[in-house]
Amino acid sequence: MSNIYFEASTLLLTHKAGSLKSRIYSTANASTNSRASPARLYALIMETLRHKDILNEVIRKSGILGIEKKLNPTLALLLLHDFLLLKPGKDSISLAVTHPLRAAILRHKARLSSEFTRARLRKGYATTEALIEAFKTIDSDGSSRIPRWVRANRLKTTLSGLLSASPFDTFTAVDTIEELFDSKLNGKVYYIDKHIPDLVAFPPSITPLLTKHHLYASGSLILQDKASCFPAYILNPPPGAHVVDACAAPGNKTTHLAAIMAANAGCKGHGKGKITAFERDPRRSEILEKMTQKAGADEIVRIKKATDFMKSNPASDPHLGFVTHLLLDPSCSGSGITSREQLEDRVTAYTPLPVAAKPTQLPSNKRKRGKAPEVEAKIVPTVEEDEAPAEEDDAAVLSARLTTLSSFQLVLLLHALSYPHARRITYSTCSIHAQENEHVVTAALLSPVARKRGWKMDTKLDMMGGWGRRGIVEEVRIKAEELGSPGHGGEDWAEDVAKGCVRCDEGDNAGGFFVACFIRDVGEDEEAAVLEKPCLKDEEEEEWNGIAGDDDGTQVQTEPTKKPIKNVPSNKKKGKGGQGPTAQSGSTGSSTLTSTPRTAANPHGQQNAKKKKLKSKH
Repeated sequence: MSNIYFEASTLLLTHKAGSLKSRIYSTANASTNSRASPARLYALIMETLRHKDILNEVIRKSGILGIEKKLNPTLALLLLHDFLLLKPGKDSISLAVTHPLRAAILRHKARLSSEFTRARLRKGYATTEALIEAFKTIDSDGSSRIPRWVRANRLKTTLSGLLSASPFDTFTAVDTIEELFDSKLNGKVYYIDKHIPDLVAFPPSITPLLTKHHLYASGSLILQDKASCFPAYILNPPPGAHVVDACAAPGNKTTHLAAIMAANAGCKGHGKGKITAFERDPRRSEILEKMTQKAGADEIVRIKKATDFMKSNPASDPHLGFVTHLLLDPSCSGSGITSREQLEDRVTAYTPLPVAAKPTQLPSNKRKRGKAPEVEAKIVPTVEEDEAPAEEDDAAVLSARLTTLSSFQLVLLLHALSYPHARRITYSTCSIHAQENEHVVTAALLSPVARKRGWKMDTKLDMMGGWGRRGIVEEVRIKAEELGSPGHGGEDWAEDVAKGCVRCDEGDNAGGFFVACFIRDVGEDEEAAVLEKPCLKDEEEEEWNGIAGDDDGTQVQTEPTKKPIKNVPSNKKKGKGGQGPTAQSGSTGSSTLTSTPRTAANPHGQQNAKKKKLKSKH
């Protein structure tokens, strides 16, 4: 005989055509074996997926899968939802009191409840009810309750100009995002965001109206999720800055950078600065170019088509030699993307939690003398258990993918940290996994190049003062310990790293997203070198052939190694600048460029005929 948790597990792990709702109701109509009502089964799956991240954290931290062999990650996830969230404070598992699966959970109820409370508090929710309320971003029909975010493109219009255009001039401003979903207002409402300038939210139901509007066609109105606006807003380049967008396509963040720089310049004339946008994929490069032109950012943005940022060399490019700000938004797992999808799509995207090879043992409650009585009863495997799809393969695939992605992300970040005049860098992902987020940031900070050059986190993030959700301190400590640097930089070091990170999830009406901001103090000599940079034009750039070597024969590395850094050596000597020890001499990380002081600090002062020609024009 079936039970609701086996049925739900099978539905989650068996990906078939058709929506989950249609599969559940058609199965219910065709079968007499199902004990669960279709509505209850559908609600169990959808609500479990809504809270999957925090429930998986409880499973992982408690180590229950290493003890209870009758549980697999998916069954544990479903059972924990009903135990912890269905009716907070009450055991609501829909199984008989003597059922072995129920007993497998209740044997560890104290530990599970404790881990859940810790996870909830880390995410900033004082009560379970507050957590549940914050995640009510999905309607009962499975449609998203995350609003349709719109950015007024300051290169072409203003927020007031957008809202005064027809038919938005007939809409009503509301004070909360929840009011956007009030059916009594017929969708003719908008909400002006309190964190990001020029950002406004509409009900998702009016998306067709937005995409057909002439302001959208002209590039004045840009559809961009709120979290996607964080990187450029936090980077906030000053007027006249030279900026790099390392992974630019499709161009939303690039054009947002351009709009911010134009607004900071205070005029449409000179002084806006320059953005060098890299995109290594030829097809996506074309998309980036069209987006940049449509947004009116082509005067500010210089696109490096089909060019890998990892092959960039600031010593041989006069624009890159003066770059002070970099935005990195590399490829990631995309595990936080939910805002433009129905919750139904999460069923096909579901991947079980990876199971550790050596399970963590839970604290024993055995008596001091004698053997503890056997609580678990033997049961005959049901058809559902025998036929349930194996989960280990999916877990292994996810683990391998995250390892590959995080290695690439770290190498990319280390290359950005090596830019000679860089002073502010944002690193972002649309991932919920710490392996791509806090772990990459921690490994980068502990790298030789970061230590030597004094990189640290912007712990203030003044522009995000009203945003409470930051990085996860415990994940920073875990990675630091893994790299052989536990307690690195003092007791407050991990907390400072977490303060320099911003997280958001569905409860923030923004989807899953992560941003970290690195900063570096700049000396007077370096500041003067950047301020004296020449005003380079495209035609002058064509006369620049790069640098093959210095006058003394020293070669400049033009392509850094791409070998992932799996470990960073520990160095416990305290350095003078930044957050941590001074780097060991002679090493700047696997992706650090090699250059002489003349190429890094004063690229327009080389003794070279073509450089003299360029210098004479200024």
